[in-house]
Order: sequence, then C-alpha cells, then structure tokens
Amino acid sequence: MNQKNVKKISFGLALTMIVGTVVGIGIFFKNISIKKTVDSEGIAWLLTWIISGIIAICCALSYWEIGTLKNSKISGLANWSTQIKNKKFGYFIAFNWTFFYGGLLICIISFFSAETFLELIKSIFNVNVPIYVLPFCALSIFTIIFLTLMLSIKNSKWIQSITTVIKLLPLLFAIIVGIIFANKNFSGGANTFLKPFTAKGLRGMFVSLPAALFAYDAFLSVGSVGSNMEHSEKKIPLAILFGMLSIVIIYCLIALSAILHNSGSVEEILKNALDINSKQKAIKASLILFNIFLFISTFGVLNGFVATFSYDINNVYNANLMINSKKLKEKYNLKQLIAFTVPLIYLVIWIIISTIVFITKSDYLLDGLSNLPTMIFFNFYGLIICFYLHKRKTFATKKMNSVLYWIISIFAIIGSIGANVIYLTQLSLEIYHNETLKWGLFFVNNKTGPKYIEMLFYFGYWALILISPYLNKWIIKKAEKRNIEDGLDDLFLENNTDPNKFELLVYNNYKIFNKNKLKD
Repeated sequence: MNQKNVKKISFGLALTMIVGTVVGIGIFFKNISIKKTVDSEGIAWLLTWIISGIIAICCALSYWEIGTLKNSKISGLANWSTQIKNKKFGYFIAFNWTFFYGGLLICIISFFSAETFLELIKSIFNVNVPIYVLPFCALSIFTIIFLTLMLSIKNSKWIQSITTVIKLLPLLFAIIVGIIFANKNFSGGANTFLKPFTAKGLRGMFVSLPAALFAYDAFLSVGSVGSNMEHSEKKIPLAILFGMLSIVIIYCLIALSAILHNSGSVEEILKNALDINSKQKAIKASLILFNIFLFISTFGVLNGFVATFSYDINNVYNANLMINSKKLKEKYNLKQLIAFTVPLIYLVIWIIISTIVFITKSDYLLDGLSNLPTMIFFNFYGLIICFYLHKRKTFATKKMNSVLYWIISIFAIIGSIGANVIYLTQLSLEIYHNETLKWGLFFVNNKTGPKYIEMLFYFGYWALILISPYLNKWIIKKAEKRNIEDGLDDLFLENNTDPNKFELLVYNNYKIFNKNKLKD
C-alpha cells in the first residue's frame, strides 16, 4: 500500500474510531454478573468499572507507541511481540491470539448476539424461548455475518459503520432513564449505595475485574491509525486519552444507573424507574426499542470480531504457522483458505459451547468463559510492555514524552498483571468461604455451581495456551521437517504486493473512515 494514497486521519475521526471500536456489548452483559459478584454493594460495583477503566486507559496509551512499529508479514500483537522480543515469543502470541482469543470470542459473542435477539422476540411476543434454540440462533447469526464478509467487503463495511452509531443509542437510553428516575423503584429495586462497603464487596470487586475488562477490551486497534495522522505523536495519545476517558465515563454512568435501582439489566431498570402499572404500553414499547438497538449493536460487534479474526487467520497462513500451510497456499488463494478455516474453527468451538449449554440448560458457564480470553491476555499485554520498556530506545517508534510514557506504562503493567494476581487471591478466599458462582445472563434458570469451577476454568485455559503452541510446533516439525518459527523470518512487506492477499481486503474494510481505495 502506498502511503501517499492514504488520506490523513483527523483528531476527531481518530477519537470516533477509538470509541466505536471499544464500546460494545460488555457493559450490558457484564453488569448482571458484576451485580451478583459484589453482592449489590454500590461502591464496590462502581469501583469495579472505574479501576478496570484506568487499567484499560493506561494499556491503550502504552500500545499507541508500540503500535507505531513497522508493519510486517504478521500484524498487531503478534507483529509487535516478534519485533520487541523474538520469533519464539512472536509465534507463541500469534498462535494463541488467533485460536484462543479470537476463535473463542467470535463464538461467544455470536451466542451473546443470539441472546439479545431472543430477548427481542421475548419482549415483542411475551414468550419464553427454550434454551436449546440459543446455539442454533448463534450459528445462524454467525453464518449471515461471515457470508456477508465473504461476498461483499463493502456491505460488511457498512454494517460496521452503521452499528457504530446505533450502539450508542441504547447506552444513552439506559443512562437517561436510570438517572432521571433515580428515586423511583416500582419493582423492588433500591439504591445500593446505601449498602455498606464490606470485605465481601471488596473481594467481589476484584473477582469482577475480568468481567469489566471484557467490556473495555479491543483498544489495541488504536495503534493502527498512527501512521495515517499528521503530528500523530501528539494527537493520537490525546485521542486515546479523551476517547477512553469518554468510554469510562459512559460505562460508569450506566453502572450508576443500574446501581441506583439494583438492576443488572435495562429491563429491570425500566421496571423500577417507571410505573409499570400505569404505563405498561409505553414501557413495553421502550423495551422493544431498546432490544432492537441492543441486537443491532451486538450484531455489529460480532461483524467486527469476525473480520478481525479472518485477518488473524490470514496472518497464520502468511507466516505458515499451521500444518500444510504451504501446500494449501499452492492450491488455493488466501480468501478461499479463510472461507474454509474460519467456519471450521467456529464449528469446533460452537459444538463445545453448545454441549455445555445443553447439559447445564443455562448460560452461566458461557458467561464465565467469556471472561477468560480478556483477563489472561492482559498478562501478555503487560509483559509485552515490559519487554518494550527494556529496549525502548532501540526501536524506531514515534515517542511520546519519556517520563509520561514510563509512568503510564508502569501503571499499565501493574494493572494488567496485578489484576490477575489480586483476582486469583480473592477467588481463593471465596473458594475458602464456600461461595458459589455468580455468573449468568438471560438464561440463568437459577443454575450455579461451586466457586472452584472458576479456578479450574482459569488454569485450564492457561494450560491450553501454554501447551497447544508447542504441540502444534512439534507436529509440524515431525510431519513437515521444518521449524515453524522460520515463517517469521521475512518480516517486512515492502516487496509483497500480491493483490489477492486477504489482509488488504480486510484492511480496506476496517479503515472505514478512509474513503480512498487501497492501491498496491
């Protein structure tokens, strides 16, 4: 891509891109489980969103500078890891980021999107949809989005553009209704700020961090705009700061709205804030309208994740990180390979999650699974920042003020890795006190389980991401007699101008504010 053909991004557009990328569905879905985990203690509830927001801001600012590293054969976190540390670490991050972050999240978010659709059906027809419908609804929504991406890049681009705007509407709706009618509770709600802040609430606050960080994730995309902005070394950090601060404020206001009515969902906020007996039709209409906007929002979030995951699969093939990558590329182009690989990975994970849903007849384990990728990858976010700080002077990156960057980065490292340490400590205390899981969204069905299940999930996930890359490496070495890390040797793309490369298509799709077509 010739940078001369790229339109420079303004400060306002960069700010909009950051807000549009990060703001998603987490604030609506995770408020329910956070409420349960902090035992409805208002102060602990609000602090959960504030602390996780500060961690996310510091990480986003740290990765702005890291994100100005030169583009390579692989992109994003895997590219930065390879250049900052070495090929072994780059392969480790690339493999896990693709299969155990993106792969798991696109499936989980498709289930979340299906839940919002079924809630919409419930609010319109006043019927309870059986849970066995959920997996098939998730599969259908994913299929529609993936076919849209494969058949028309432009249509997928428009989905992302429209839903970015629409997703802000339910946020504003929840804030306005909850805060304006703060003193009204017609359906058993209460102002939970009146509950004392106890040791139990403190433990719950730290255990809730994975759920809140899930809502703030996706900030890594902000680094990609740096090369397309004049004076980016000054403007991008400001755009990130104001953008992430805006998101933290919005999320905290929604949490405040929920706290004032002890309501994890917007439906509960509406029932408490408005007199349901005298305004049944108005409340039902408002709820239907909200659920429409929420479904559109989750649909857009899934659209973005599916395209990003397709981009990650492209990276894996480019660097030959899977078995038979070279042979497959000789027979098929990258778009064909992605059209086969993405649905295959999705189906494998879909079968596992669907089995869990069918056995438990609830979504509480699904809710818990969604926290794992974000929480554990925050460890890697912090570790990469550590490696970068160690050799910062040697990298040709666009630098912000050194003192400021060191302060921000240290907070990011402490917050990212420290959050996991504190989380495990508090989780251990909850296991010791024989507490039960507080997960669950719209299909809870009063299902729960012992707290040690959460610990098993956490370390089980760690086992997968530590063992799987080396198992894959061993299989390829035995079967193909090659070192998988050799695929990361030829890093830079200056002479790589294959017009069929899928990354150029996805790049075009997600530079939604750049109206010029990409050229070789």
